[in-house]
Amino acid sequence: MGLKYDVASVLERETKTTISNWYWLVEDEPSFTCIPMSQENRCAHLPGMFRDLVSRLNNPLPLGTRAHKSAAAIQHGNLRSLRQGSFSASPFTLHMFAGRCVVARNVALLKDAFSGVY
Repeated sequence: MGLKYDVASVLERETKTTISNWYWLVEDEPSFTCIPMSQENRCAHLPGMFRDLVSRLNNPLPLGTRAHKSAAAIQHGNLRSLRQGSFSASPFTLHMFAGRCVVARNVALLKDAFSGVY
C-alpha cells in the first residue's frame, strides 16, 4: 500500500519537516524574535498541536460543536506571555489584541511552511 495523501496523513507524516520549515521562517520575523526563546521553547508546543489537529481531522465533531482547546497551544501562549511580562487576567487587553495578530501571522507562516511538504 502506498502513501496516503489525505490532510491528516500528510500532517502526521510531515510534522517534523513542517515544524523545521516554520522555525526558519519565524527566525526572519521580527515580531516573533523580539521575544527571546530557544528553538526548543519556541517549537515545543507544535508537536502537540499537530497531534490535536490530526486527531480532529480523523475524528470530526458534529457541526456546531465547540472543539476543545489545544493544551499545547495554551501552555505555549502562557509561556510567551510570562516571558513578555504581560500576563493579564483582564477580559480584553492590548496584549490580547496583539496576541491575535501574532496568531494570524503564525498561521500564515505555518501555511508557508506546509507549502514545501507535499
